[in-house]
Amino acid sequence: MPDTLHTERNEAAPPEPDGPAFHPWGTVTPHFWDTGTRPAPPAPAPGGAPASAETAAGPASTAVPESVRDQLAAITAAAERGDLTSAQERAERLDDEITRAHGQTHPHTIHIREVRAHLAHLADDPGTATRWYLHVTGLYLTTAGATDPQTRLSARRTYALWRSIKDPAVQEETREPVTAMLADVLGPGSTPPPRAQGPA
Repeated sequence: MPDTLHTERNEAAPPEPDGPAFHPWGTVTPHFWDTGTRPAPPAPAPGGAPASAETAAGPASTAVPESVRDQLAAITAAAERGDLTSAQERAERLDDEITRAHGQTHPHTIHIREVRAHLAHLADDPGTATRWYLHVTGLYLTTAGATDPQTRLSARRTYALWRSIKDPAVQEETREPVTAMLADVLGPGSTPPPRAQGPA
């Protein structure tokens, strides 16, 4: 079987990790969260209750504190000068701060974890990046649903990263969760090839 993504909807193959569509939503700048467009709170369930009270607490445009902007600027600066260790350490601290303030499924939390996934990719650690994107995709699935474009794009990023893993043992270790994620988001026909093939 070719090492491509197959779906019952005959969708295009996922983007390669270095393609422009792979980069995290938005641009990692002090204005990362300024657009106020991702992700919208989920639609009410048939019974009238939102899927999550936490995600329904407010729109994605909630003002970001200046301290958070400053930390994000520092992450950006560290990544741009090639100091990925510092960028990752700062992102971890910011993740902890945001999670404590807003909870696991707040848009700010999802976005900083997406930044952490991208930093792992920049550090040439596709195994860690794949695991982070699996986590991010799960959060989008919970807050926005499987049909949401951002959820689907995150699933494709995860798959693209998984394909780029050079260590067969790591690729095999992550095969099952990647397969389950693709089935949840893109449908049961969306599965990786049956054996680890290495990068495409």
